[in-house]
Amino acid sequence: MGEAGLQDFLKIAEKIPLDFFWVAEYKDGTYLFQFEKGKENLFKDIDQKKLKKFWLLPTRKGLSIYCLHLQPWQRLIFVRRNYLTNKGTKETVYLLGWQATINNKNYKSIQFIQPDKNKIDISDNFNFICFSITGFISFNKVSIAISL
Repeated sequence: MGEAGLQDFLKIAEKIPLDFFWVAEYKDGTYLFQFEKGKENLFKDIDQKKLKKFWLLPTRKGLSIYCLHLQPWQRLIFVRRNYLTNKGTKETVYLLGWQATINNKNYKSIQFIQPDKNKIDISDNFNFICFSITGFISFNKVSIAISL
């Protein structure tokens, strides 16, 4: 991967509380880093038509590396959701997956990655409900903190 993009990220990683940063790998062997040349690239900057792989690289020890291999008929899904629990702690969930329209029908596969709990759920529902000991419920863009 591009050394310059990685070095740019490492310089600002301490200032930005992210669990992962993303890297888009294109079919021609080039990369788009979330952080390059002192600026942040946005999800909309990714050229989906040229995308081969999408990486989530950890910013701290103990987290896994995620790599999504995409087929030409698949489109990337990536979202970072932040929640505040009723105990006042912040929880982040990363949604990583793909979407495709085949014969006018929508198909999705999404991983819901909870790095602080070392937990992954997989669903085809963008509004999947996640539960944990101290967690949250998300349904139709309404978030409710829970404690079980």
